[in-house]
Amino acid sequence: MRKFMTIVSMLLLVCMLLSACGGVAGGESTTDDQRQPEEKTDVEKTESDDGNVTDGKSEEFSERETEEMTIKENISEERNTEEVTTEEMTTEEIDIELFPAPEIDGAESKFPDHSLAWLYYVCGDGMNLSQYNYMTAQDFWSACAYLKNEGYELYSLNRVGSSLSAVYTKGDEYYNLLYSEITTMLYIGHADKGALNLPRQDGKYEKVCETTVTQGYSKNINGMTYIIRLADGSFIIVDGGYKEDARNLYNTLKKLSGKEEGIRIRAWVMSHSHNDHYPAFGEFARNCADKVTLDTLMYSPVPAEIASDKYFNGPILDDLAMYEGAKAV
Repeated sequence: MRKFMTIVSMLLLVCMLLSACGGVAGGESTTDDQRQPEEKTDVEKTESDDGNVTDGKSEEFSERETEEMTIKENISEERNTEEVTTEEMTTEEIDIELFPAPEIDGAESKFPDHSLAWLYYVCGDGMNLSQYNYMTAQDFWSACAYLKNEGYELYSLNRVGSSLSAVYTKGDEYYNLLYSEITTMLYIGHADKGALNLPRQDGKYEKVCETTVTQGYSKNINGMTYIIRLADGSFIIVDGGYKEDARNLYNTLKKLSGKEEGIRIRAWVMSHSHNDHYPAFGEFARNCADKVTLDTLMYSPVPAEIASDKYFNGPILDDLAMYEGAKAV
């Protein structure tokens, strides 16, 4: 779970940055050759002998395309055999504790001057992000000390190499902080609402496997899918790619988890609303929502009035509703 919070904290900030690029410049842009028209098709779910979900009536998958995808999926599976093999491990109960951070107690309580921010992003949905250059780790600890003194509660605190990240909450308000020693950049995100929807930290988890990262396979030259398998056997998904990539995403989850149903997805993180990144989410919902449990969808829409693609401004929540009990952050 601690690794989960490390990854989620950083992914949240990455998503804010990617979404913000469109927000500052006056909205996201998508070239005509990138954008694919949405076609409404009646999709009938069927399941083949090997357990793969297929779309009986979808115009998306012609017989020739299906054969081509199967060949390429087999190549991908052979290429990633080591990566997707589910190993048997002795389970181990792990206590979740924030690592000791005496730097906070010893730091000067000081928050960066907003006027000194090199870039300021309006990320949408009440989230704003400031980027400060030529900062040090001490600046990170001073900001943490300031938030602590102002009554904010530490939700998560993590180190990855020389990088530092933290989340502080007060009621439904929260701050995200990320410091990179390599770039000397400090990012501070703030939102007035959303903290109450952050994933609950259970205190303990059962380790059943090693944490792995698998890049999803697609026949397209662009798009993005990353599947993070956590130590408790659950997953974090980043983006998902095109609609036709949903099938391979499910097949990869099956191989990594060793099961066809009851797959736990802790978080599905959307970086931005370009149609080579998000369409698999809805397609996966229509075909596989009953085979998985999705806890949280994480996304950050730019304001509707400047968004060139408005999927994040409403339709995504219709797709989310297909996942029973899932919530959005």
